[in-house]
Amino acid sequence: MPALFYPMKIPLLLILACSTTPLLASPTLETDIRPGVLYFDYSEFNSGGDTLNEEKGWIPGLTFEASAVSAPWRVSAIIEYFSGDTSYDGSTQTGAGLNSHTEQRFFSLALNAQGSLFDSGLDGYVRLQRNHWRRHIQATANTVELLERYRWLTIESGVAGRYALTTSAPAHELQWRVGTFWTRNGKINADLDVLNLGDIELDLSNGRGWAGAMSYQAQLLDSTTLSLGLEYRQWRISRGSGKNFTNGSQIFTIAEPSSKTRRSLFFIGLGTSF
Repeated sequence: MPALFYPMKIPLLLILACSTTPLLASPTLETDIRPGVLYFDYSEFNSGGDTLNEEKGWIPGLTFEASAVSAPWRVSAIIEYFSGDTSYDGSTQTGAGLNSHTEQRFFSLALNAQGSLFDSGLDGYVRLQRNHWRRHIQATANTVELLERYRWLTIESGVAGRYALTTSAPAHELQWRVGTFWTRNGKINADLDVLNLGDIELDLSNGRGWAGAMSYQAQLLDSTTLSLGLEYRQWRISRGSGKNFTNGSQIFTIAEPSSKTRRSLFFIGLGTSF
């Protein structure tokens, strides 16, 4: 638990700063479905800071959000799923260039709570998210495939706001948010049958990043809205501690390299209130 204490302090302060007005007994229920395309940009580095490999590409997917709203509070459950291929550009252990592609699959489940920050006109929010990433680097004529499965927890806090573009119905507005987050309790499983090691597990180092979003929302009907937007997330993770594994005849020391991830999501959303 000590590793969680420091990053949790800011989210707890934001919760205390938000209005303490309790949720009403019958909040408005809202749903939002957002198909989109994610530009994924991932790089790994050696201990000297040189790039080991890069994976880049567009990945389609879907976000679904269900919210309970009672001013000034909004509590949401958010599910995201993205699946597709990206390029893989790197090198082998001998230094030879390696060009392949990676089958990527992302799944996350988040709980988000947002409420007004006194009378500032801004909202504070906290977000707890569980992330899963399936990374399948494809074989080439000279290399074998590699399947890795990542999982980690994200703790995020920040501020959000909106700007009305119209003063009468139908409503049109800009919405934005910006925050910082911490990654914790990360694990990776890698299939290393090629070394007769089977499925191994490594620890991911804790990381830190920032997130931002901007969207345009237009009211179509009394209970229906259309939105267009962009979300961006970026974070770094340092090199993990090495672990020793043996196949009975050899001992291997394996560590997850340091990395940088950048994700840009473009989406269109259709929202409904009940």
